Amino acid sequence: MGIVGNKNSPMKKVLFAALVVFLSCNVQPICSYCLFKTETTNTQKKDGRYIYSTDSVIVSYFFWENRGIMQFSIYNNTDKPIYVDWKNSEYVVNNIGIHYWEGQETVETTGFSNTDIYYIPGTRIMTATQGETFSSSTIYKPDRVLSIAPKTEIDIGHFRIIRDGYHPSYEDTTKVFTQTTTPYSFRNYIVLSKTEDLKTPFYVDNSFYVHDIKIVKDADKHFSRESFYVVRTAPKARPSTNVFGQ
Repeated sequence: MGIVGNKNSPMKKVLFAALVVFLSCNVQPICSYCLFKTETTNTQKKDGRYIYSTDSVIVSYFFWENRGIMQFSIYNNTDKPIYVDWKNSEYVVNNIGIHYWEGQETVETTGFSNTDIYYIPGTRIMTATQGETFSSSTIYKPDRVLSIAPKTEIDIGHFRIIRDGYHPSYEDTTKVFTQTTTPYSFRNYIVLSKTEDLKTPFYVDNSFYVHDIKIVKDADKHFSRESFYVVRTAPKARPSTNVFGQ
């Protein structure tokens, strides 16, 4: 049998391998990763994550993701509901506050249309007619106050730690910072209350900062809930910019 008809022929395998190589050379391959390790100023490290614990709540953090994510959980450690005041809670980056709740309304629209298809007898010609269409809109407004039931945990993952548009430089360097020299610090400021009218507030104010940045070849080998990474592509990627937006 000829080459064309033999699916397992050596020639076809060579051609397929060449095609794979060609395609891989025309995309931006992952070169390595920028690994960001963090430190905390007022939480504890327990079971591989940052923990902040009081008699009322237990707050734990998880940052590991591309560009990092301010993901945290709040556990109600009491026997009564606890209320989160999102309007007065903020994610703070380099002393710039971003509110978790802005009171914005989101309009979600759904719809469908009905199309009838006909074949003309004795031919291969197909025609279509447009029938009834329908759409509806729903206004969604997030709650300012969230209730956490007793002995219950909620998970929140809201903001990226590193802004979009950052492209790490290609210099293989490792930089180490202290709390005073770090170019990137962030806080999670949460206002809670033991009453729904929010007249008995108490606060969670946890602070973190980037302790060191280094280049690694495999991010998964450095997995840590206290760290995060940024993908570095080959040099033909867009020009690098400062990670801290300066």
